Order: sequence, then C-alpha cells, then structure tokens
Amino acid sequence: GLSEGRVVSVHPQWRFVIMNLGWDDVKVGDIVSIYRSDQLLGKARIERVQEEVSAATLLPDWANAEIQVNDTVRML
Repeated sequence: GLSEGRVVSVHPQWRFVIMNLGWDDVKVGDIVSIYRSDQLLGKARIERVQEEVSAATLLPDWANAEIQVNDTVRML
C-alpha cells in the first residue's frame, strides 16, 4: 500500500476529506496527518474505506483546518 496519499476532495461543512488511500493502505479508525509543504495542517480519523479511496473526519482539535485538494496525507 501507499505510505503517503493526497486529498482528492474536501467538504468543509462536514469537516470531511476524501483521500486516495484505499483498502491496502488504511482501515477504519486509523488516524492520518494532513500536510502542505511539510507543515502539519490537521489530523483526521478514517471513517469509511473503499478499494481506492477513503473518507476521514477532521478531529475536533483540527476542525477549522484549511485543507485543500492535493494536500499530502501521511499515516501516523
């Protein structure tokens, strides 16, 4: 699986991000960190996983993070 992925869509009103990490990369409950240029933007918990994508919700401490498409996603 990938050790690093990227954000493919963002839904700020639900604090929700979709990433290109799938079954081989993450599982429900995993925590991922989201970066831009090596700056930590936020952390999110994987809620749903499909074959090639997953959905995660930003953790409460990071609810106002300004996540953008193409930000980097790393496993903790």
